[in-house]
Amino acid sequence: MERRLPQQTAASYGPPPRGGDITEHPAGTPGPEEYETIRVEVCPGATLFVVTEPATTRRPANGGLRLLACADDTEAIRAGHLLAGRARVKHAVHRTGFAGAALIAGADPRRVDRTALLRATAAVLDGLDGTLRTGRDAGTTAEDVRYLATLSRHVLGGTSCRVDPVRATARGVLGSVRAVVGDRLDGLSFLVHGTGAVGAEVAELLCAARAGVRTHDLDPARAIRPGCRAVPPDEPWWRVPVDVVVVCSASEVIDPGLAGVLRAGALVSAADAPFTGPEAEHVLRSRGTVVLPDVVSSAGAAVCDSVEHHGTAAFHRADPEELYAFAEHLVHRTTVDFLADPRSVLGRLGEVSAGVCGARFLGAGDVLRAVVG
Repeated sequence: MERRLPQQTAASYGPPPRGGDITEHPAGTPGPEEYETIRVEVCPGATLFVVTEPATTRRPANGGLRLLACADDTEAIRAGHLLAGRARVKHAVHRTGFAGAALIAGADPRRVDRTALLRATAAVLDGLDGTLRTGRDAGTTAEDVRYLATLSRHVLGGTSCRVDPVRATARGVLGSVRAVVGDRLDGLSFLVHGTGAVGAEVAELLCAARAGVRTHDLDPARAIRPGCRAVPPDEPWWRVPVDVVVVCSASEVIDPGLAGVLRAGALVSAADAPFTGPEAEHVLRSRGTVVLPDVVSSAGAAVCDSVEHHGTAAFHRADPEELYAFAEHLVHRTTVDFLADPRSVLGRLGEVSAGVCGARFLGAGDVLRAVVG
Protein backbone atom coordinates (compact mmCIF):
# COMPACT_ATOMS: atom_id res chain seq x y z
CA MET A 1 0.00 0.00 0.00
CA GLU A 2 1.37 3.42 -0.92
CA ARG A 3 2.21 5.72 1.98
CA ARG A 4 1.82 9.42 1.27
CA LEU A 5 3.93 12.28 2.60
CA PRO A 6 2.10 13.89 5.57
CA GLN A 7 0.64 17.25 4.55
CA GLN A 8 1.83 18.94 7.73
CA THR A 9 5.44 18.38 6.68
CA ALA A 10 5.01 20.89 3.87
CA ALA A 11 3.22 23.38 6.07
CA SER A 12 5.89 23.21 8.76
CA TYR A 13 8.47 24.78 6.45
CA GLY A 14 6.95 28.25 6.77
CA PRO A 15 7.61 31.26 4.52
CA PRO A 16 10.91 31.67 2.65
CA PRO A 17 13.65 33.40 4.66
CA ARG A 18 14.02 37.14 4.13
CA GLY A 19 16.98 39.47 4.37
CA GLY A 20 19.00 37.75 1.66
CA ASP A 21 17.54 35.26 -0.79
CA ILE A 22 19.34 31.93 -0.67
CA THR A 23 18.58 31.26 -4.33
CA GLU A 24 21.05 33.81 -5.64
CA HIS A 25 23.11 35.98 -3.29
CA PRO A 26 22.33 35.47 0.41
CA ALA A 27 23.17 38.21 2.88
CA GLY A 28 26.91 38.45 3.45
CA THR A 29 27.81 36.81 0.14
CA PRO A 30 30.09 38.71 -2.28
CA GLY A 31 28.41 39.95 -5.44
CA PRO A 32 29.67 38.67 -8.83
CA GLU A 33 31.97 41.66 -9.30
CA GLU A 34 33.83 40.79 -6.09
CA TYR A 35 34.89 37.29 -7.08
CA GLU A 36 38.38 36.73 -8.41
CA THR A 37 38.46 35.14 -11.86
CA ILE A 38 41.38 33.54 -13.69
CA ARG A 39 41.02 32.78 -17.40
CA VAL A 40 43.30 30.23 -19.09
CA GLU A 41 43.17 29.43 -22.80
CA VAL A 42 43.79 25.67 -22.74
CA CYS A 43 43.58 24.70 -26.40
CA PRO A 44 41.25 25.35 -29.34
CA GLY A 45 37.71 24.82 -28.08
CA ALA A 46 38.59 24.78 -24.36
CA THR A 47 38.97 27.65 -21.90
CA LEU A 48 39.36 27.26 -18.14
CA PHE A 49 37.80 29.77 -15.73
CA VAL A 50 38.70 29.65 -12.05
CA VAL A 51 36.35 31.70 -9.86
CA THR A 52 37.04 32.13 -6.14
CA GLU A 53 35.90 34.21 -3.22
CA PRO A 54 38.13 37.17 -2.39
CA ALA A 55 41.43 36.03 -0.85
CA THR A 56 40.64 38.09 2.25
CA THR A 57 38.59 35.15 3.56
CA ARG A 58 41.91 33.54 4.62
CA ARG A 59 40.42 30.08 4.13
CA PRO A 60 41.40 27.67 1.36
CA ALA A 61 38.80 27.74 -1.42
CA ASN A 62 37.13 24.55 -2.57
CA GLY A 63 35.08 23.76 -5.67
CA GLY A 64 34.94 21.00 -8.24
CA LEU A 65 36.26 21.00 -11.81
CA ARG A 66 33.20 21.06 -14.07
CA LEU A 67 33.06 20.68 -17.87
CA LEU A 68 30.33 22.71 -19.58
CA ALA A 69 29.64 23.16 -23.26
CA CYS A 70 29.28 26.96 -23.08
CA ALA A 71 28.30 29.22 -25.96
CA ASP A 72 30.91 31.84 -25.03
CA ASP A 73 33.10 33.19 -22.24
CA THR A 74 30.22 35.19 -20.75
CA GLU A 75 28.17 32.05 -20.21
CA ALA A 76 31.11 30.22 -18.62
CA ILE A 77 31.93 33.11 -16.28
CA ARG A 78 28.28 33.42 -15.27
CA ALA A 79 28.22 29.71 -14.43
CA GLY A 80 31.42 30.13 -12.44
CA HIS A 81 29.98 32.99 -10.39
CA LEU A 82 26.76 31.07 -9.77
CA LEU A 83 28.50 27.89 -8.65
CA ALA A 84 31.17 29.65 -6.58
CA GLY A 85 28.37 31.49 -4.79
CA ARG A 86 26.55 28.25 -4.07
CA ALA A 87 29.80 26.68 -2.84
CA ARG A 88 30.40 29.65 -0.55
CA VAL A 89 26.99 29.20 1.10
CA LYS A 90 27.29 25.40 1.22
CA HIS A 91 30.66 25.55 2.98
CA ALA A 92 29.38 28.14 5.47
CA VAL A 93 26.17 26.25 6.24
CA HIS A 94 28.04 23.01 6.92
CA ARG A 95 31.06 24.71 8.51
CA THR A 96 33.59 22.94 6.30
CA GLY A 97 36.34 25.53 6.80
CA PHE A 98 36.50 26.28 3.06
CA ALA A 99 35.75 29.37 1.03
CA GLY A 100 33.72 29.05 -2.17
CA ALA A 101 35.16 28.38 -5.62
CA ALA A 102 34.26 26.94 -9.00
CA LEU A 103 36.42 25.71 -11.86
CA ILE A 104 34.59 25.83 -15.18
CA ALA A 105 36.09 24.31 -18.30
CA GLY A 106 34.18 25.82 -21.21
CA ALA A 107 34.44 22.86 -23.55
CA ASP A 108 32.49 19.99 -25.08
CA PRO A 109 33.06 17.08 -22.62
CA ARG A 110 32.96 14.62 -25.54
CA ARG A 111 35.72 16.31 -27.55
CA VAL A 112 37.96 18.19 -25.13
CA ASP A 113 41.67 17.35 -24.88
CA ARG A 114 41.50 16.19 -21.27
CA THR A 115 45.26 15.91 -20.85
CA ALA A 116 45.75 19.54 -21.87
CA LEU A 117 42.89 20.66 -19.64
CA LEU A 118 44.16 18.79 -16.58
CA ARG A 119 47.71 20.07 -17.10
CA ALA A 120 46.39 23.64 -17.30
CA THR A 121 44.30 23.07 -14.14
CA ALA A 122 47.33 21.72 -12.27
CA ALA A 123 49.37 24.78 -13.28
CA VAL A 124 46.68 27.08 -11.85
CA LEU A 125 46.42 25.07 -8.62
CA ASP A 126 50.19 25.12 -8.11
CA GLY A 127 50.36 28.80 -8.97
CA LEU A 128 47.81 29.54 -6.23
CA ASP A 129 50.00 27.56 -3.80
CA GLY A 130 47.36 25.73 -1.81
CA THR A 131 44.77 28.50 -1.55
CA LEU A 132 42.49 26.46 -3.87
CA ARG A 133 41.59 22.77 -3.68
CA THR A 134 39.55 21.01 -6.33
CA GLY A 135 38.13 17.61 -7.15
CA ARG A 136 35.55 15.85 -9.31
CA ASP A 137 32.41 17.55 -10.61
CA ALA A 138 29.99 17.19 -13.52
CA GLY A 139 31.72 16.23 -16.75
CA THR A 140 34.90 15.00 -15.08
CA THR A 141 35.64 11.40 -14.17
CA ALA A 142 37.44 9.55 -11.39
CA GLU A 143 40.24 8.88 -13.89
CA ASP A 144 40.54 12.62 -14.59
CA VAL A 145 40.93 13.40 -10.89
CA ARG A 146 43.44 10.61 -10.33
CA TYR A 147 45.56 11.95 -13.18
CA LEU A 148 45.21 15.53 -11.94
CA ALA A 149 46.44 14.41 -8.51
CA THR A 150 49.66 13.14 -10.11
CA LEU A 151 50.24 16.67 -11.44
CA SER A 152 49.35 18.73 -8.36
CA ARG A 153 49.18 18.07 -4.62
CA HIS A 154 46.22 20.45 -4.29
CA VAL A 155 43.63 17.87 -5.37
CA LEU A 156 41.07 16.22 -3.10
CA GLY A 157 39.83 12.71 -3.82
CA GLY A 158 42.96 11.85 -5.76
CA THR A 159 45.25 8.88 -6.25
CA SER A 160 45.25 7.48 -2.71
CA CYS A 161 41.59 8.22 -1.96
CA ARG A 162 39.09 5.39 -1.66
CA VAL A 163 36.13 7.71 -1.07
CA ASP A 164 33.82 8.21 -4.05
CA PRO A 165 32.47 11.81 -4.10
CA VAL A 166 29.47 10.60 -6.10
CA ARG A 167 28.53 8.17 -3.33
CA ALA A 168 29.21 10.83 -0.70
CA THR A 169 26.90 13.31 -2.44
CA ALA A 170 24.16 10.70 -2.79
CA ARG A 171 24.39 9.75 0.89
CA GLY A 172 24.10 13.42 1.86
CA VAL A 173 20.97 13.72 -0.29
CA LEU A 174 19.55 10.64 1.45
CA GLY A 175 20.21 12.32 4.79
CA SER A 176 18.20 15.35 3.68
CA VAL A 177 15.39 13.18 2.33
CA ARG A 178 15.10 11.37 5.65
CA ALA A 179 14.99 14.69 7.51
CA VAL A 180 12.18 15.95 5.25
CA VAL A 181 9.92 12.86 5.13
CA GLY A 182 11.05 10.74 8.09
CA ASP A 183 13.26 7.69 8.38
CA ARG A 184 10.70 5.35 6.82
CA LEU A 185 10.85 5.64 3.05
CA ASP A 186 8.94 2.46 2.21
CA GLY A 187 5.62 3.28 0.57
CA LEU A 188 6.67 6.82 -0.37
CA SER A 189 7.04 7.77 -4.03
CA PHE A 190 10.05 9.55 -5.53
CA LEU A 191 11.01 10.89 -8.93
CA VAL A 192 14.75 11.13 -9.60
CA HIS A 193 15.31 13.74 -12.30
CA GLY A 194 18.60 12.92 -14.01
CA THR A 195 20.16 9.49 -13.67
CA GLY A 196 23.81 10.20 -14.34
CA ALA A 197 26.42 9.33 -11.74
CA VAL A 198 24.76 10.92 -8.69
CA GLY A 199 21.19 10.28 -9.82
CA ALA A 200 21.87 6.58 -10.34
CA GLU A 201 23.31 6.35 -6.81
CA VAL A 202 20.35 8.21 -5.31
CA ALA A 203 17.89 5.94 -7.12
CA GLU A 204 19.74 2.87 -5.85
CA LEU A 205 19.68 4.12 -2.25
CA LEU A 206 15.96 4.91 -2.43
CA CYS A 207 15.19 1.49 -3.88
CA ALA A 208 17.22 -0.16 -1.11
CA ALA A 209 15.00 1.72 1.37
CA ARG A 210 11.97 0.15 -0.37
CA ALA A 211 10.64 3.41 -1.75
CA GLY A 212 8.79 3.60 -5.06
CA VAL A 213 11.15 5.26 -7.54
CA ARG A 214 10.38 6.81 -10.92
CA THR A 215 13.28 8.03 -13.07
CA HIS A 216 13.70 10.54 -15.88
CA ASP A 217 16.71 11.42 -18.01
CA LEU A 218 17.24 13.16 -21.33
CA ASP A 219 18.75 9.85 -22.42
CA PRO A 220 15.82 7.40 -22.04
CA ALA A 221 18.18 4.42 -21.92
CA ARG A 222 20.01 5.88 -18.94
CA ALA A 223 16.73 6.28 -17.06
CA ILE A 224 16.30 2.51 -16.96
CA ARG A 225 17.58 1.57 -13.49
CA PRO A 226 17.17 -1.65 -11.49
CA GLY A 227 14.08 -1.53 -9.29
CA CYS A 228 12.86 1.77 -10.82
CA ARG A 229 10.15 2.70 -13.33
CA ALA A 230 11.31 5.09 -16.02
CA VAL A 231 8.92 7.86 -17.04
CA PRO A 232 8.10 7.21 -20.72
CA PRO A 233 9.80 9.74 -23.05
CA ASP A 234 6.42 11.00 -24.29
CA GLU A 235 5.08 11.60 -20.75
CA PRO A 236 5.79 14.96 -19.06
CA TRP A 237 7.80 14.03 -15.96
CA TRP A 238 6.57 17.08 -14.04
CA ARG A 239 3.00 15.75 -14.20
CA VAL A 240 3.86 12.51 -12.38
CA PRO A 241 2.43 12.82 -8.84
CA VAL A 242 5.06 11.88 -6.26
CA ASP A 243 5.90 12.64 -2.66
CA VAL A 244 9.42 13.89 -3.46
CA VAL A 245 11.25 15.04 -6.58
CA VAL A 246 15.04 14.70 -6.30
CA VAL A 247 16.84 16.88 -8.86
CA CYS A 248 20.11 15.24 -9.91
CA SER A 249 20.36 16.58 -13.45
CA ALA A 250 21.70 20.11 -13.88
CA SER A 251 21.54 23.71 -12.70
CA GLU A 252 18.61 25.96 -13.59
CA VAL A 253 16.22 23.27 -14.82
CA ILE A 254 13.11 24.51 -12.98
CA ASP A 255 11.58 27.77 -14.16
CA PRO A 256 8.43 29.49 -12.79
CA GLY A 257 6.16 27.79 -15.34
CA LEU A 258 7.37 24.31 -14.45
CA ALA A 259 7.25 25.16 -10.72
CA GLY A 260 3.59 26.04 -11.16
CA VAL A 261 2.66 22.54 -12.38
CA LEU A 262 5.16 20.26 -10.60
CA ARG A 263 3.22 17.61 -8.67
CA ALA A 264 5.36 16.90 -5.61
CA GLY A 265 5.10 17.28 -1.86
CA ALA A 266 8.78 18.13 -1.55
CA LEU A 267 11.81 18.93 -3.68
CA VAL A 268 15.35 17.98 -2.65
CA SER A 269 18.30 18.72 -4.92
CA ALA A 270 21.63 17.07 -5.52
CA ALA A 271 22.23 19.54 -8.36
CA ASP A 272 23.59 23.00 -7.59
CA ALA A 273 21.15 25.88 -8.19
CA PRO A 274 18.26 23.86 -9.67
CA PHE A 275 16.03 26.96 -10.10
CA THR A 276 16.30 29.61 -12.80
CA GLY A 277 15.86 32.26 -10.08
CA PRO A 278 14.01 33.22 -6.92
CA GLU A 279 10.61 33.42 -8.62
CA ALA A 280 10.58 29.72 -9.53
CA GLU A 281 11.51 28.74 -5.98
CA HIS A 282 8.86 31.01 -4.48
CA VAL A 283 6.16 29.69 -6.84
CA LEU A 284 6.84 26.15 -5.70
CA ARG A 285 6.85 27.08 -2.02
CA SER A 286 3.62 29.07 -2.38
CA ARG A 287 1.93 25.86 -3.55
CA GLY A 288 2.79 24.18 -0.24
CA THR A 289 5.78 22.20 -1.53
CA VAL A 290 8.71 21.72 0.82
CA VAL A 291 11.72 23.18 -0.99
CA LEU A 292 15.07 22.27 0.51
CA PRO A 293 17.91 24.49 -0.77
CA ASP A 294 20.64 22.65 -2.63
CA VAL A 295 23.28 24.24 -0.40
CA VAL A 296 21.88 22.12 2.44
CA SER A 297 21.23 18.83 0.64
CA SER A 298 24.07 18.56 -1.90
CA ALA A 299 26.98 18.83 0.54
CA GLY A 300 28.04 15.20 1.00
CA ALA A 301 31.18 15.46 -1.13
CA ALA A 302 32.08 18.85 0.37
CA VAL A 303 31.87 17.32 3.85
CA CYS A 304 34.25 14.51 2.86
CA ASP A 305 36.59 17.03 1.20
CA SER A 306 36.68 18.95 4.46
CA VAL A 307 37.57 15.85 6.47
CA GLU A 308 40.30 14.99 3.94
CA HIS A 309 41.80 18.49 4.16
CA HIS A 310 41.35 19.27 7.86
CA GLY A 311 41.68 15.76 9.29
CA THR A 312 43.91 14.05 6.74
CA ALA A 313 45.27 11.24 8.90
CA ALA A 314 41.82 10.26 10.22
CA PHE A 315 40.40 10.47 6.70
CA HIS A 316 42.89 7.96 5.31
CA ARG A 317 42.52 5.62 8.31
CA ALA A 318 38.74 5.54 8.04
CA ASP A 319 36.65 3.03 6.18
CA PRO A 320 34.85 4.82 3.31
CA GLU A 321 31.51 3.73 4.75
CA GLU A 322 32.29 5.68 7.92
CA LEU A 323 32.82 8.82 5.89
CA TYR A 324 29.62 8.29 3.89
CA ALA A 325 27.73 7.73 7.15
CA PHE A 326 29.24 10.89 8.63
CA ALA A 327 28.26 12.92 5.55
CA GLU A 328 24.71 11.55 5.69
CA HIS A 329 24.44 12.24 9.44
CA LEU A 330 25.81 15.79 9.16
CA VAL A 331 23.59 16.75 6.21
CA HIS A 332 20.59 15.19 7.98
CA ARG A 333 21.33 17.23 11.10
CA THR A 334 21.71 20.47 9.13
CA THR A 335 18.47 19.76 7.25
CA VAL A 336 16.60 19.26 10.52
CA ASP A 337 17.97 22.57 11.77
CA PHE A 338 17.04 24.34 8.54
CA LEU A 339 13.47 23.03 8.48
CA ALA A 340 13.02 24.14 12.09
CA ASP A 341 14.55 27.61 11.63
CA PRO A 342 16.04 28.61 8.24
CA ARG A 343 17.49 31.80 9.67
CA SER A 344 19.56 29.94 12.25
CA VAL A 345 21.31 28.00 9.49
CA LEU A 346 21.67 30.92 7.10
CA GLY A 347 23.08 32.94 9.98
CA ARG A 348 26.23 30.84 9.74
CA LEU A 349 27.19 32.91 6.69
CA GLY A 350 28.46 35.62 8.98
CA GLU A 351 30.40 33.31 11.28
CA VAL A 352 34.08 32.53 11.26
CA SER A 353 34.17 28.82 10.49
CA ALA A 354 34.70 26.77 13.62
CA GLY A 355 34.48 23.10 14.45
CA VAL A 356 35.33 22.08 10.89
CA CYS A 357 34.30 18.67 9.60
CA GLY A 358 37.65 17.04 10.32
CA ALA A 359 37.33 17.78 14.04
CA ARG A 360 33.67 16.75 14.09
CA PHE A 361 34.45 13.49 12.30
CA LEU A 362 36.92 12.58 15.05
CA GLY A 363 34.22 13.22 17.64
CA ALA A 364 31.50 11.26 15.87
CA GLY A 365 32.58 7.77 16.91
CA ASP A 366 29.37 6.74 18.65
CA VAL A 367 27.21 8.05 15.83
CA LEU A 368 29.26 6.25 13.18
CA ARG A 369 29.27 2.97 15.09
CA ALA A 370 25.48 3.20 15.36
CA VAL A 371 25.05 3.96 11.66
CA VAL A 372 27.69 1.65 10.21
CA GLY A 373 27.11 -1.12 12.72
